[in-house]
Amino acid sequence: MPFTLKNSDKNEMITILSTWEQSFSQKTKDPSKRAMIQKALSIARQMNETLARQTHAHLWIAKHAENDAPMAMMIVDDTDHKEKTIRFLLSNQKNPEARGSGRFLVEKLTQQAALTGVKIKTTSENADKFWRQCSGFSPSPDNSGDYVCDPSPTKEVAGLGSASFFQGGQNASGSKLRKPRR
Repeated sequence: MPFTLKNSDKNEMITILSTWEQSFSQKTKDPSKRAMIQKALSIARQMNETLARQTHAHLWIAKHAENDAPMAMMIVDDTDHKEKTIRFLLSNQKNPEARGSGRFLVEKLTQQAALTGVKIKTTSENADKFWRQCSGFSPSPDNSGDYVCDPSPTKEVAGLGSASFFQGGQNASGSKLRKPRR
């Protein structure tokens, strides 16, 4: 399924998350998906809370290439100029066309990290299966629940163009980057 990357803002993400929360809250007919939907609902609620309280460096949405529907979203912080931390990654579990959209966002971040020479760290819980399947990610030696990726720098990465967009010290809304409040 083809996706496109969109830099988002806090308000757009909160609107999408609210819609997804309502969808995730409805009963699922397929019992094998109930646990996954409940986890997705919990993540959506956590994302809404953190968007309301904190400023984040990158708010990305994977949109369906044909109908522009949001399929997945990712919140990433710049820990410093040498590391990016994936705080949240969530795909629309109720939409079968969203399959692969989370991996699409991770691949775009990995490509961008290779351009800028930064490492990527996750703060995942219960997502070991996903991160083990992501190229370049391995368990963190510092924290057993996290995964890290240190992509090799490349001159040009397909689909991303110049790295200057990512090195500008601004988030998706054009505001100066600030460290998240803890």
